[in-house]
Amino acid sequence: MGFHYLLNVSKKQMELIRKHLLRRLHDKNLEKKDGLSIVYDLTYMCNQGCPGCCVSAIAYKKGKEITMEEHGSNTNEVYKILSKIKEFVDSRPELDFFLDFGGGELSLRPDYKDIIKTAASMFGSESIGMNTNGTLISIEDLLELDPYISYIGISIDGLEEYHNRWRKSVEGGNSFQRTMNLIKKMLEYPSLANKLDITTVPTKKNLHEIKELMHYLHSIGIKNYSVHRAMQVGRFWYKDDLVPSNEDYFKLFLEIIETGEELGMNVHLHHSIESIYTALLLGVNTYAGDNIGNPDRKASLAIDPWGRIFFDPWCTVEPWDKLAKSSLLNEDTTFEQILREHGGVQDLIDSYCRKDIRCKGCPVACSGGNRIASAANHIRSNFGLSAREVTKEHLLTAMDSVDPACPLYKNSSEYINYNDSEFQKVVDKYHTFFNIPQ
Repeated sequence: MGFHYLLNVSKKQMELIRKHLLRRLHDKNLEKKDGLSIVYDLTYMCNQGCPGCCVSAIAYKKGKEITMEEHGSNTNEVYKILSKIKEFVDSRPELDFFLDFGGGELSLRPDYKDIIKTAASMFGSESIGMNTNGTLISIEDLLELDPYISYIGISIDGLEEYHNRWRKSVEGGNSFQRTMNLIKKMLEYPSLANKLDITTVPTKKNLHEIKELMHYLHSIGIKNYSVHRAMQVGRFWYKDDLVPSNEDYFKLFLEIIETGEELGMNVHLHHSIESIYTALLLGVNTYAGDNIGNPDRKASLAIDPWGRIFFDPWCTVEPWDKLAKSSLLNEDTTFEQILREHGGVQDLIDSYCRKDIRCKGCPVACSGGNRIASAANHIRSNFGLSAREVTKEHLLTAMDSVDPACPLYKNSSEYINYNDSEFQKVVDKYHTFFNIPQ
């Protein structure tokens, strides 16, 4: 049983885990259960060709002009989509809401700044965020957008050599230096610096350098740093050998907490993994019960460049597009109708994300890990299918699989029971140290 790596921690490390998870619980404000966040991808065109792109973004040819049709929806169609979202949000005045624009590289759209400004006028700047690779957008662009956004996410995949090898820039040159030059300029402006969050996707190839990367980022003034997780989606569908194991993730979790504490940085690992450890080690129920979306406090939905809604930001491209229903661009279709229609977003959530279904009915009340990671791992490890070979039935029958990032993971169809005597020895060690009633 592989979970014994949880025992290889010191008392100091356990205290750091407890302190971090409690802070994250406080930050998430779990008593509010009506949150909704949407990742709206404005384009799947990009100036880079990363081999692990989760949306299989299309790297355009150097010197080629990109048409609006290649981006997806035109400007007026984007405004139509935003209006339908606003209609839904306005009907629920108690709803916490956040709209995060991404891609592809959204700054390739000539209208991206107008879209962001319009969205801010509709929902408020505190509810708007954006993600960019930082190689095309200028500091002047960001200063212009500063009053209209509250979050700016920029990905740095590792140290310079790894980042450049992974990014495969259309224009050539040093992608790492171009992005870092922008980041350094942002840090000269306190408002932009406070909104900046640097993110990294961990793989088997860059795990060893994340600590050094954190030290470098800290040296230039970065305060906020997050590590996502490698999802077998998009071009990463075929990268099974690069996906970190549950032990890799725990060791990384410890490393970023320790390094963050040492450097005074605000850090976190992907919420789907932190929720697992909050439930297992702190004994805190992070399952929020019934809500509009995934079984965590905040529903995280996605909208692709053609206005289709998906129940998870990670499942917008092949093979997950087989689960797509109506588009918000359909004249007589509302946001709520797409959520509620038979076989739609809410049906998927109700059928496959319930606590008694997900992870083969594991009784631990975490937020369920990640259904996309679980299903993709199941399909890849059991069938080895290409994305095109995967059917809708494959996706649906795999949705209840065990999250491979969980220490209870045995295989995609089986978990180590939380009440297993050997696992209870591990849990008891943490609960005794944390003074949690048994």
